[in-house]
Amino acid sequence: MSDFLKELSNAKLRRVNRDEIKDFSDPILAGFITKDSIDAYQSNVLDCNFENWYEKLKDVTFRSEYFPIDTEHAELFIKIYPKLGLISENSDWKSLFTKEELNILKDLETKLDFVINKFIHKPSDYVFVKTSSRSAKDSPLAGKIFKQIYENYLNELNEYEKNSENEQVCCLLKASFDCLKVNKGSQVLEMFFKSERIYQDMLLALEKINRFNENFIIREFVQIDIDMEFRGFVFNRRLTALSQYNYLIYSKRLNEHKDQIECELKNFFYNQVMHKLENFIENYIIDFAVFSNDHNKLLHFKCSVIELNPFLETTDGALFSWEHEKNILQSCDGFSFRITERSKPGIKSMLPQDLRSYIHSK
Repeated sequence: MSDFLKELSNAKLRRVNRDEIKDFSDPILAGFITKDSIDAYQSNVLDCNFENWYEKLKDVTFRSEYFPIDTEHAELFIKIYPKLGLISENSDWKSLFTKEELNILKDLETKLDFVINKFIHKPSDYVFVKTSSRSAKDSPLAGKIFKQIYENYLNELNEYEKNSENEQVCCLLKASFDCLKVNKGSQVLEMFFKSERIYQDMLLALEKINRFNENFIIREFVQIDIDMEFRGFVFNRRLTALSQYNYLIYSKRLNEHKDQIECELKNFFYNQVMHKLENFIENYIIDFAVFSNDHNKLLHFKCSVIELNPFLETTDGALFSWEHEKNILQSCDGFSFRITERSKPGIKSMLPQDLRSYIHSK
């Protein structure tokens, strides 16, 4: 399932214990039973932070800028998030800040607006903002606008399509993508302070204070078709596997052009990406976007790198199982590319209960 859909179903404010750690979007440290193994896990996560790869891949990824998150900012994220569960949903979240902290918040907002405005040239322009490692896609703020965006996409369908669970989930995925676009620093800060993901990432960053290098990452918002995003697995610097990223949905054009897309992505990786990462870690997960001027024929491709993630079981394996198919992901000889080859019956039942309510049964 899309990671965002998982996060959205849990988008609520609650008190969090410092020791609580979850998977991919909230990595679980099950199996990391010693301090050394936990340290190794944390180092692997930090190795894939944005700053460690962006300059190397600048010409094959989306335009981005960033500026530092200081340790006092990280400490403020950690201080405020657990307190949000103590106030009502309609209360002013800024009431939790002292006067001095409000000044820090205002300064951050001004700096964010300055960078964001470099990307905003017309009303339809937006940016996507994350920290060095992850976005705030679990924020309740994203959840508030999600339903209306979903309804808008659903209303663009004909009556037959509206009754297709595959099309309904497509609308959910499109809405999940759109509700992360912002154009103001105030939006970014509210999302970040209300995000458990950001809270956890700041805990990790401060625990590894000798490697503290966190930033606000402001990226050009680029519309990616939900069936044209792919997860690649790189082991010993070789691309061993590819998977459809949004693997709950069936895409007719993806199935029709699977071989062509595989060829384009492999050529893109080996000719434009791999050599740029010679001094990067050997094993990582890389997400790609594929664009075409012709929606159906896919005659002319452009490939881009979206981001890099750690080669760890806490990163979603998409259509591959870390538990049962690690040998495929770590293969130096073969290569596998998996997509969803038919509409999945009962796809609605695969969604969390909270998300099923968005899908209208007619």
